[in-house]
Amino acid sequence: MRDGTPKGYAYIHFDTNQYRIQYKVAEQPISYQIELYHPKVVAQANKTRAGLFANFFMGSKTDLVEYRVDSGKWKTMRFTPTLDPSYQLTLFKRDYANQLMPGKRGSNAIPSTHLWYAKLPAELTIGKHQIEVRATDRYGQVHYAQSVYNIETPQNNDYE
Repeated sequence: MRDGTPKGYAYIHFDTNQYRIQYKVAEQPISYQIELYHPKVVAQANKTRAGLFANFFMGSKTDLVEYRVDSGKWKTMRFTPTLDPSYQLTLFKRDYANQLMPGKRGSNAIPSTHLWYAKLPAELTIGKHQIEVRATDRYGQVHYAQSVYNIETPQNNDYE
């Protein structure tokens, strides 16, 4: 969808006068509730502009979304209603392809109301680093996503 949510449907679970909603991405396991977007490689530095985005598909502004790197301390991510970079990337890949791709181009992105952001640490040691994100929704359900990124020795250029 234009806000970065993959195609799917919602389950509504009832227990007397209480309910909870859970999103199910089509053709994915029920555990897939968060899409992560971040650079795959970052130059080692004291500061970086590199960021981590977490699209928590059925999330709302009141949910708690946290991240940590290499099993460190959990840190709160900032709710950031903006365009989902993962969805934009799918559009850009199609727009810049040298050959016509099958199917239709998706609609232009709209701001996502379930996107969180944090700066990606770059002051860590050279090598691979594990990112974990956990989101606790309004029903108390906890969802997880993981990814990795590399920190490499900076190259000499004017852009960093």
